[in-house]
Amino acid sequence: MGHSSDPNVTPQIRSDHPYRSEGVIVGGNSIKTIAWILDEYSKFHGHSLVVVTGKPIDLGGSLGREAATGRGVVYATEALLAEYGKSIKGMSFVIQGFGNVGSWASRLIHEKGGKIVAVSDVTGAIKNPKGIDIPELVKHREATGSMKSFGGGDSMDPNELLVHECDVLIPCALGGVLNRENAVDVKAKFIIEAANHPTDPEADELNFSPTRVRTSKDSCGTRRK
Repeated sequence: MGHSSDPNVTPQIRSDHPYRSEGVIVGGNSIKTIAWILDEYSKFHGHSLVVVTGKPIDLGGSLGREAATGRGVVYATEALLAEYGKSIKGMSFVIQGFGNVGSWASRLIHEKGGKIVAVSDVTGAIKNPKGIDIPELVKHREATGSMKSFGGGDSMDPNELLVHECDVLIPCALGGVLNRENAVDVKAKFIIEAANHPTDPEADELNFSPTRVRTSKDSCGTRRK
């Protein structure tokens, strides 16, 4: 696979030691970037399937891997809601982040009858109190690379998304987005933490009210209040 070595998107693999790399960006990588990383590693140490996850199928990837993390988030959501006698159908959701995890979680929640009232990515945020048509949003974003100009919702300030009115808030992007400044204003009844540590320690100290599930790759998570 031919490509230019861009230190912003591909690792600089050390030639002196396998399984060590420098400058790897762990978040926001596309399947194409993962293929580049595998190719870069293979230049020094030969082809190895264990170097990266999320590979294309024809390079040794797993069927279902693309949707797996988002699907796990939905399983965690269903498990938490079931404890309170509720289900995804009819509940309102706000999802921060529309990359691999957020987009798949959104699709699956939409399929199960959940109403996603606001969603954001790096290009902006949109809201629709009647529910966003997620399949149409996915098509729009794939065609334009952005949420801007999507006709199925109104634009909103991304900073207001985390405190937007909803039943379930799912942060799927960066860490530390729920902090001392905004945690007390969160209106969601439940939070499913699908990003890496979206609630920072200062917000934890505030003991703000939503019931939270901290998800991980290995388990549905530990319920916290």
